Amino acid sequence: MGALPTDGRARDELREAAKKTLNALYKSAKAHWPGFQKRDGQLQMMAAILKTLMQYREEHEKNNGEHLAAVEGKTGSGKTLAYGLPALAVAHVTGKQVVISTATVALQQQLFNRDLPNLARVAKEVGIEVEFALLKGRNRYVCLSKLDLQEDSSAAPATPQAVQLIGRLKDAFNRKTWDGDVDNAPEKVDEATWRSLQADRGSCTTRMCQHYKACAFYASRGAAQRAKIVVANHSLVLSTLSTEAKLFDPTQTLFVFDEGHHLPEIAREHFAGELAVRSAARTLERLAKTLNRGSNWEPTLKDGLQRVERGLKEARTQLLQLHADFLEDEVLLAKGGKRFEHGASPAALNAALSEVGQRLKDAWTVGGHLAVAVRSSMKDAAPGVARKMQEYLVELGPMLLRVDSMAKLVALFNHAGRVPKAKWLAVKQDGAADPDVSLHASSMTPAAELVENLWEKVSAGVVTSATLTACGSFEFFNKMTGLNRYSGRTELSTQSPFDYGSQGELRIARMRANPKNAEAFSQELQRALPERLRAGRNGQLVIFASKRQMQACHAALDGELRARVLMQGQQTPSALIAEHTKRVQAGQGSILFGLKSMGEGIDLPGELCEHVYIEKVPFTPPDNP
Repeated sequence: MGALPTDGRARDELREAAKKTLNALYKSAKAHWPGFQKRDGQLQMMAAILKTLMQYREEHEKNNGEHLAAVEGKTGSGKTLAYGLPALAVAHVTGKQVVISTATVALQQQLFNRDLPNLARVAKEVGIEVEFALLKGRNRYVCLSKLDLQEDSSAAPATPQAVQLIGRLKDAFNRKTWDGDVDNAPEKVDEATWRSLQADRGSCTTRMCQHYKACAFYASRGAAQRAKIVVANHSLVLSTLSTEAKLFDPTQTLFVFDEGHHLPEIAREHFAGELAVRSAARTLERLAKTLNRGSNWEPTLKDGLQRVERGLKEARTQLLQLHADFLEDEVLLAKGGKRFEHGASPAALNAALSEVGQRLKDAWTVGGHLAVAVRSSMKDAAPGVARKMQEYLVELGPMLLRVDSMAKLVALFNHAGRVPKAKWLAVKQDGAADPDVSLHASSMTPAAELVENLWEKVSAGVVTSATLTACGSFEFFNKMTGLNRYSGRTELSTQSPFDYGSQGELRIARMRANPKNAEAFSQELQRALPERLRAGRNGQLVIFASKRQMQACHAALDGELRARVLMQGQQTPSALIAEHTKRVQAGQGSILFGLKSMGEGIDLPGELCEHVYIEKVPFTPPDNP
C-alpha cells in the first residue's frame, strides 16, 4: 500500500472512519463474543489504543512519541478485545498490518487458537474479513531436509526410540496431519531429538532446497505476509527489527505487545552476549576441520579457507589459555562468578578477546561465502552430490551461527561507549572434571536498544499488561523500556472489575519446614498437597518454582489422584489446556501442574480454575548483575 495521507484533514477523516468501524465492531462483539460483559476499563483502553494507533508515523516521519502508548489493564479488564478491536479498526481503514506480540509461545497458541477466531467472527458480522497467521522463530519448525537425512544411519540419532519418533513425525507431516510446528507435534518431542530436526538459518538453502515448496517455516512466513493480523512473540519481533530480516515492514505495521511487562527482560537477554570459553574452543576446533573440507566444494576459496583455519587454531589456543587462567582464580571458583566493577575488564583479557574477535570475523565472512557458493552449486548438482552438499551445510550452518554469537559477546565486551556495559564471569559445571567459565556482557537496561531497534522503527506501538506500574506509576517501566524519552506518549491504567476481597480468599499454609531446607520442605509438601487437591472440584492449578519439585510432587501422588493431573512438559501447552478444559466440562475434574510460565497470561475462567496453589513465590534469583 502506498503512503497514507499525512495532512491534518485527511488524517482526521481516517480517524472518524476508524471510530465508526470500532463502534460497529464493538456492537458486534456484544452480540457474538463468547461470555461478553461490558467493562468500563475495557472501553477506556479501546479509546486510548485507537487514538495512539491513529497517530501512526510514516517512514522517516518524526514526532514526540504520540505513536506510542503504555496501557495497563488490570486482571479481568478484557485486554484481548480492548486492543484487538481498535487495532483491527485502524488496520481496516489504513491497510496496515497488525502484529500482536506475546511473551511466550504458549500465549501465542492461546491467542491464535481461541481469541483470534472469535475476533474474526465478530468482524465478519460487520462485513470485515480477517485473515490471521501465527509466526514463530525458525527453530520452532522442522527442517524437511534434516528429516530426510535421518534415514542415513550416519546421521541418525543415538537411540532407537528417537529413530522411531522421527519416523512417526515424518509420516504425520507427509499425511498432512502435522504442520511441522513443534508445538503442534502429534506427540512430545524431546529437546535432543528436536535439535537434530529444527530449521536454522545457517544450513537453510532456501529456494535451492528440494523441500522449499513444502517447507513449514516458509509456509508460515508466507501466511504471515498475507495476513491482516499476525501473532508473534517479543523475541521474534526484536530479532526481526534488529537485523536485516524481512518478516514484516515496521513502517507499515501496527504493533501491540501483550504481556508487555516481560519486554524489558526479554530485550535485555536478546541484546546480551555469552561465551562459554572451553565450549567455544571446541566449536572452533570442529569448525576449522569442517572449513578445511570446504575447498572440495569451492576450490576458489582454498587459500582463504586455509588462512581462516590457521586463525581458528590460534583463537582456540587463546581461549584455552584464558580458560586455564580463569581456573587459577580461587575467588572466582569459590564464589562461582565474578563481576567487573563499572564494566572495567582487565586490559589483557580485552586484548585477547580482540584478537579472537578478528579470527571470528574472518571465519564468519569466509564461511558465509562458502555456504553461499555451496547453495548456488546445489541446483546444478546430481541428486547424490546435492544430498552431500546438504549434509555439509547442515554441519557447517549451526557452527557459523555459533561463531556469530561468539562475535556478539566480543563486541559487547570491547564496547567503549559513554555508558559501560555490565561484564561478568560465571562458573559453569558441564560434567567435565574442571568447570567451564562463561563470559557475559549486557546493558544494565535495554532502554537504548529498544529505542533504536523498536520505538524509532515502528509505525505505532502499544504495550499492554495487567502489571506495568509500580506503586501506581509507570516511571520504572518507562525507564527500562526507553519510553520516558518520548514526551508525547500515552499512559493509561484502568481498574480491575473484580472485587478481590469478596470474590477470592487468600490462605497461607502453616508449614513446619523452613523452605531453605529443601529436602524437609519437599517432603512436607508431598504429604500436605494431596489432601487439599482431593478436596477441590472442577479445575485446579498448582504452580511450582522448580521443575524438580513439580516432578517430585507428581511422583508422590497415589494412582487415582495422579490420573487427574496434567503436568507441564507431558504435552504441548495448547494440548494440555485443551485436555484440561475437556475434563472439567465433562465433570471429571482436572488438576494442572505447571511452572511460572503457566501462571501468567493463560486464561482459565470460571470452573476451569477454582483453586490455585503456589508452592513458592517464583522470584527470579539475582544470579547476574
